[in-house]
Amino acid sequence: ASVCGQALGIVDLNPNVDPQQIQDEAADKAQRLRDLAGQAAEQDLKQNLTALADGYVELEQQRADRIGDFNQWLQQNLNNLDNLRKACT
Repeated sequence: ASVCGQALGIVDLNPNVDPQQIQDEAADKAQRLRDLAGQAAEQDLKQNLTALADGYVELEQQRADRIGDFNQWLQQNLNNLDNLRKACT
């Protein structure tokens, strides 16, 4: 439960996020999610945390001004966040 709480605190996605701010924080969030994945005992939880971390790495490598790409990234990672929530219940 502690890993879930920490992960949900790291991933603060909503439709009104600032793309540049999210991109600026992407590397840190990716590393923190990978660290939590290493602590998780359940395979589903590990996979969801890793998927979210990979999403942040992908965003970090994109240009923030490509809003279409950001919107696609955001939708994909909102889905990953939903999967994480389900794995945490």
